Amino acid sequence: MDGRPEELLTVPMGAGALILEGDFSGGQAVLRDATVLGRGGECQLRCRADSVSRRHASVYPQDGAWWVRDLGSTNGTRLNGRHIAGGGPVRLSPGNRLALGSGVVLSVTRIARDGDQETQPMDGPR
Repeated sequence: MDGRPEELLTVPMGAGALILEGDFSGGQAVLRDATVLGRGGECQLRCRADSVSRRHASVYPQDGAWWVRDLGSTNGTRLNGRHIAGGGPVRLSPGNRLALGSGVVLSVTRIARDGDQETQPMDGPR
């Protein structure tokens, strides 16, 4: 993965995929491995808003579920409007809204399990 935000992001892994849509270049990401969200060039999913820290939050699979953890961001991370206490981790579910800083909102559109055929790019069938 080269971390370019304008592409659909995928990394092979056996835990299924987390599908996010929202306020970042490309509009949709399919994540299969731990991913750092932020403004920094080293982040796999980049958001350009000034209220987003360079290394803002991390989402990752563990024990058959997907989790989010704030990485000590300046403006905080909220899940469904509530600040992630102590930085997390907090389990993610389809329909969750993840807010980074004061304006970047990501929606968990689905969590696909291995073998699921519906983890296609945004321009493909849904």
